[in-house]
Parts: sequence; C-alpha cells; structure tokens
Amino acid sequence: MKYPIAIRIRGDLAAFDVAVPDMPGCFSAGDGFDEALKKAEEAALAWIEATRAAGGDVPAPSSLQVIRRHPDYAGWILSWIDIDTSPSTV
Repeated sequence: MKYPIAIRIRGDLAAFDVAVPDMPGCFSAGDGFDEALKKAEEAALAWIEATRAAGGDVPAPSSLQVIRRHPDYAGWILSWIDIDTSPSTV
C-alpha cells in the first residue's frame, strides 16, 4: 500500500525529517533524501509490527489531500512510501 509521508528539510538541505501521518508517532530522519525515504519505510514496517503485536489494527492510508490540509504538515513536502502490509511480510 502507498502511505503518504510528510518530509521537512532541516538546515542546509542535508537533513530530512519524515513523518508517516497515518501511523501516530511514526517518524524518522536521514542525512539525504534517499536515506530519509528508506528510513521512513523501515520505521513504518516497525510501527506495523509493533501495532500488530499489541493487537492493534493497521490504518488504511489517507489521501495526500487529507495530509495537505493537516496543519501539522503545513510547508512540508508530501510524497509516498510503498509498504507491503500483509501479515507474512511484517
């Protein structure tokens, strides 16, 4: 599934913060854009695993329009990560 992510550039374009808005508390960072995306995927997989282990449900992804209207992500870059949420892979 494609989950929207919000990306914030810190400082001199060398550091990126990434949040997965549909997964509360799921965030990561990287020293470059590609690294930030990879770490966001890893964080999302870990979040899904922990949520399932606790008996919780994995939320469906929101649309980019929903995230775009969220005030916490005003000024952030929006994109997607593709996460396989099937139980056998997480």
